[in-house]
Amino acid sequence: MTENFLDSIGELSVQKRNRHISAIITFIESYLDDFIIIYYDEYSNITNETGITHELCSFFESKINEHPFYFHHEDRAIPDSGQSPSVDFGVKTREPFGEFKNRQTVFSIEAKRLPTLGSGREKEYVLSPTGKSGGIERFKKGIHGSGLKYSAIIGYVQKNDFSFWFSKINYWIDELIKDESQNIEWTEEDKLTKIYFEQKKAKLISKNKQRKDYIFLYHFWIDLRSN
Repeated sequence: MTENFLDSIGELSVQKRNRHISAIITFIESYLDDFIIIYYDEYSNITNETGITHELCSFFESKINEHPFYFHHEDRAIPDSGQSPSVDFGVKTREPFGEFKNRQTVFSIEAKRLPTLGSGREKEYVLSPTGKSGGIERFKKGIHGSGLKYSAIIGYVQKNDFSFWFSKINYWIDELIKDESQNIEWTEEDKLTKIYFEQKKAKLISKNKQRKDYIFLYHFWIDLRSN
């Protein structure tokens, strides 16, 4: 039953039909474990989202070796526009393959703290009061990941545990489903589906409705709470 459901929302199909995406997901999943160790050893004084993301992107790049992709920090959706929105980091091709050109972004990654600090920003993993900076919201609106089938959000858990955030985020989405004033449509498929919760890392997936299509988001959460 679980396998059929995960297949319907992309978890198994990505392994069968999109090997390049599967390789990116496997890379992220594998090296997040090492980053958590290094974070506690070297970077635990860094608690702001931008600083952690900078170190994470640098760490991924240091481990890339012969993979056919690389990580680009602050990846702009429209490079020739100074006003273009940028995702925290994009995964780009080293060489052409399939429909993708050389140095083209094939996977976008946004990072969010859990919780997000600041007045009115509690729900920013999902959406923001401005309608422009929510994590899931940006992918649903095509601000991030436009034209992509798969992308990810990495959550830096700094308070409470994975189960807390799983329940909280799905509760927020439940509220949005019922809210007819929203300018984008929220459905049950937008809610997170748990793949696993480990001691320091969690993996979830969601199928998020856009205006004309869907994007599948992997949610990787790492426990960066003070020991």
